[in-house]
Amino acid sequence: MTLIEIPDILTKSNANLKWFIDNHEMLLDKYQEKFVAIDDGQIIDSNTDIKELMDKLKQSNRYSDSTLIQYINNRNTKLTI
Repeated sequence: MTLIEIPDILTKSNANLKWFIDNHEMLLDKYQEKFVAIDDGQIIDSNTDIKELMDKLKQSNRYSDSTLIQYINNRNTKLTI
């Protein structure tokens, strides 16, 4: 990874976080008690088990440095990765 790539990763990561915040209510309705993977402003996968989710994302080459993994529940939502 070069220094030129880092701003791109930060830009994409910030966009994924913004999408998460903007769509929080929909996520609570559809993905309660699940981990979701967000990239390029969309849900790319979800699972109740984070290890299974990560394994699947990596096997399918869908995980990138800018992918946001978030646990969804109605008490609080914590950034996990």
